[in-house]
Amino acid sequence: MKFKTLNSFALLIIAILFLFFWKQPGFYWSLFALAIAYLSMLIFGVFNLSLKFFAPAITSGHGDTIYLTYDDGPHAEFTPILLDLLKSEDIRASFFVVGKNIADQHELMRKMVDENHYIGNHSYSHDRFFQLWRTEKVYEDLDKNRELISQFQHPSRRAFRPPIGIMNPNIAKAALKLRYPIIGWNNRTFDTTTSDVNTLWKRTRSNLNKGRTLILMHDNLPHSHELTKRIIDWGKKKGMNFATVEHLMN
Repeated sequence: MKFKTLNSFALLIIAILFLFFWKQPGFYWSLFALAIAYLSMLIFGVFNLSLKFFAPAITSGHGDTIYLTYDDGPHAEFTPILLDLLKSEDIRASFFVVGKNIADQHELMRKMVDENHYIGNHSYSHDRFFQLWRTEKVYEDLDKNRELISQFQHPSRRAFRPPIGIMNPNIAKAALKLRYPIIGWNNRTFDTTTSDVNTLWKRTRSNLNKGRTLILMHDNLPHSHELTKRIIDWGKKKGMNFATVEHLMN
């Protein structure tokens, strides 16, 4: 992994500085510059899942295919509306669910699976401090959600998307220990920043022509339905295919 490579390289530079430049003018400034460069690369890796800095990740699709993915559900009001749209268009999508939302939504979860959508793990808690947890706590949280999802979807079908898309060594270790393929995106709609579908569509549309499109949306928002409809209409006009992330993992 690139994280291990970075650590090895940093240790090598530190060793060279101590061996050949100890007590030389600028020695401590060199160490300071190295520390700044290290932290900058580390932060960049944390917030950019596509770099695959801490673990392998799937962050793009194949060919002329659109992969619709939704985070943070299931939502009692908005997810069923979205499912009805997908069913009417005969399209399968991928839902990265939050475990604490599943408790009162068993029928909705069964509907998602019965209609051949793919269910991924988006953590049990989606805690605001999830990225600061130790590996053991992250593991317990993901495993708790894994058990819940396994009540509806076969345990061998598994995928993980980290909350907020932030990755670090602890989250990576827990996910890899649970044998979770990590799923990112290459077309982020930013649908949590505005409810103006025209703005969202303009932003999303600009990246659709590139193909290999792995789209991030959220099924707990009222405007997800309309944005999804526009993506589907455009994709069908262009002769694009639609598939779940399982297609990428296979």
